[in-house]
Amino acid sequence: YHHAEYWYHSQKRDVEYFGKFETTDEYVPYGQWIQAEGLRYAIETERRLAPYASGSMVWQVNEPWPNSDNTCLMDYFGNPKMAYYWIKKAFSDCNVSLRFERNSWKKEFWAEVCIQGDMSVTDEEFKVAIYNSDGKCLKEYAMNCKNLPCKIEGEFEDKNEIYLIRISHRGIDKEYYFSSDTECVYRPARCLGKAQISYSMSDFNECEGVIKCSAALKNNGNNPAYFVYPKDKNLNYAILADDAYFTLLPGEERTVNLTVRKRLGLFFEKVNTEPEIIFDYLNR
Repeated sequence: YHHAEYWYHSQKRDVEYFGKFETTDEYVPYGQWIQAEGLRYAIETERRLAPYASGSMVWQVNEPWPNSDNTCLMDYFGNPKMAYYWIKKAFSDCNVSLRFERNSWKKEFWAEVCIQGDMSVTDEEFKVAIYNSDGKCLKEYAMNCKNLPCKIEGEFEDKNEIYLIRISHRGIDKEYYFSSDTECVYRPARCLGKAQISYSMSDFNECEGVIKCSAALKNNGNNPAYFVYPKDKNLNYAILADDAYFTLLPGEERTVNLTVRKRLGLFFEKVNTEPEIIFDYLNR
């Protein structure tokens, strides 16, 4: 608590985006969302300004002590936060990104799909799709990098929905979230329909205390599963995935590779239990 006082506490800001939170546990996933969105947008903006800017080094990557509030990308135990994965994509070879003025629109929406300036323009095709909270595709664009920047448009008619825009390029999905609630932008995210996913684990390989394995995921329900990520059910192990905190649309399947090891942290006792890996998501 003492060290957290050094940093600006963001809960007051996040309440303006989501509404009032009753408990800390309720607040945590939404606070991570805003951190990830803010850092991702800043880095993508800087990359679009190349060669005058090419990104930022985030201070800091990991936590040296238990803490309640910070800009870190990994928690004290070594678990990557949502911002870690979103920034990883912002710096990836997916050299297209979305430029927008705000996260909420009364009705008519527009944004620009841009190429990031520190990458050479290539003759590559990619897709952009707009989905509503039910996972229904409202509009889809087939684009080419040589034609960027390019404007996309849509209508956000229902203020109780979260609208997802997904850019798919070079095997990477970048996802951006909007609403038409201009008073409390992400309030609709507090009442998303429940999702249901299944997963199976395979290809276990352990070497010097580090476990590598794969997970095959599928959304079996009628609603998108927002911000899917792996964790140890007993919180005794830290897990690094090749992708996490993505949205899995109804019927979608995805394979994720995991690296699992006992949690770090000198202030806490080491554990001898086996990991019990599960996948969590915002609207479970």
